[in-house]
Amino acid sequence: MTGEEVSPLAQVNPIDKEAFKLGFIGAGNLASSVATGLVKQGILPASRIFTAHRNPESSVDFTSMGIKVFPKNHQVVEECDVIIFTVKPQIRTPSFAWFSFPVHI
Repeated sequence: MTGEEVSPLAQVNPIDKEAFKLGFIGAGNLASSVATGLVKQGILPASRIFTAHRNPESSVDFTSMGIKVFPKNHQVVEECDVIIFTVKPQIRTPSFAWFSFPVHI
């Protein structure tokens, strides 16, 4: 980097670890297991965890713990400070197609 360039990381604001909201893109077994562990271990309250699923019947694992389930992924991104992508590789491209900003994986 030259003297005038600023690292993208220098522009990142710290997240309040006592108040951040965690979102999952992909509401399958991996997201369910991680969310369940976080809630049961008392690491994060269910009220601060979010995901999205089109089928309300398939989101029972989340809603039974008090986790908010949105109908659309973009709602998770808008609501949350931290996003965990838990989608299978073959689903990854369609899941990310709606992003209007650069995604760095």
